[in-house]
Amino acid sequence: MQAAAALAPHIRRPDRTWVSPALRARQTAQALGLAAVTDEAALRACDCGRWTGRSLADVHAQDGEAAVLSWLSDPAAAPHGGEAFLDVLERVGTWLDSRTQDGGHTIAVSHPEVIKAAIIHAIQALPAAFTRIDVGPLSRVVLAYNRGWRLRAVVPATGMR
Repeated sequence: MQAAAALAPHIRRPDRTWVSPALRARQTAQALGLAAVTDEAALRACDCGRWTGRSLADVHAQDGEAAVLSWLSDPAAAPHGGEAFLDVLERVGTWLDSRTQDGGHTIAVSHPEVIKAAIIHAIQALPAAFTRIDVGPLSRVVLAYNRGWRLRAVVPATGMR
């Protein structure tokens, strides 16, 4: 949380802040000095079903290469019994589109898969792009809405100043 607290002075104060219900997201928002409203549905992490909390290496060893490859190559696949990437794309896209009339500056603190879904929605990329985007801890993605979503910037945490 020290890294997030160090970034706090460099964050433009928002008109509103949304946060995932996950403890780590709420702690990050707090460390950034943001008073956030929790969005239980749209900003939550991807439900990875029985794979939740397991490393990819462990999943590969236990469930096999075919299950992992299916998940990584098919956005509609959910071999873990949880949520497919397509489901994440739909819920995040719906949430983003519901925010178009908000005006002002909004910050959302969430998970890499939620941020990746927002990027894909904004640039109208194919769902297969989901596994081709990396979002590191404390990085910042700037989206703007003006008759359509636009990706303005992807800034790694080290380049936020």
